[in-house]
Amino acid sequence: MSRATESTDRSNTPTDCLGAQCVRPWPQPGAVPELLPHEVHIWSASLDTGRGLSEYYESCLDRWELRRASKYSLEPSRKRFVCARGILKELLGQYVGYTPAQISFSLGSFGKPYFPAEISKSLNFNSTDTEDEALFAVCMAAEVGIDIELDSRNVRHQAIARRKFSRQEMQQYEQCPASRQKQFFLKIWTRKEAYGKAKGVGIRYRLNSVNLVDDMGSDRFEIQDGDGKPWEVVQISPANGVTACVVIEGTGWHLRFFRVPDVWPGN
Repeated sequence: MSRATESTDRSNTPTDCLGAQCVRPWPQPGAVPELLPHEVHIWSASLDTGRGLSEYYESCLDRWELRRASKYSLEPSRKRFVCARGILKELLGQYVGYTPAQISFSLGSFGKPYFPAEISKSLNFNSTDTEDEALFAVCMAAEVGIDIELDSRNVRHQAIARRKFSRQEMQQYEQCPASRQKQFFLKIWTRKEAYGKAKGVGIRYRLNSVNLVDDMGSDRFEIQDGDGKPWEVVQISPANGVTACVVIEGTGWHLRFFRVPDVWPGN
């Protein structure tokens, strides 16, 4: 079951950050703003390894992360992983008062990272990246998942939609003009990835068993999972040519959007 959320009444989320069109750049604060209850902070970041920061970020990684980085056969892919993990640790460190090198993660059954209790019992986060762009979601006392896709991605969307979409998702997909079906597919796919990440299972669930559209084709709405727990699904736009979604446990969230500076002041 799903229903649309009146975001202008309940969240004060800027409407030019929602949907499929990015209207203005996200602001770059000098430090992380205070995270209030029922807020979600969404951060975008460049993974441009030409900025010369990959060596610094690599020094922030622990042994497990370094082993994971070493498994990338292509050096640009390895550096992007290092930068994505390093930026995440630098960002989260500002929320909890730790240096990036002091940050360590525990892992859920399917590999979702969490803070160990000694660092924080209430701060939750999730991250995603594609090529040179990354997104990070941070909130208090709720599970969260985020996913990103480039609109230029080459994907056999018709075949995948037939196998992985729910009946209602497929109906809306088929109602789209052929020229818009790929964009609609990427929206639904980011929702499915973000939902699975929020639930802590990744894409290890029956994708066609969960309906992630509502009757009005909204970019922000609520659903209930099989246990009756509510979740909020929000399509967001970090940049033109980029499709993304965040899914948060509960409802009525206030989303705030930021861009990670290339270098934090004082670093």
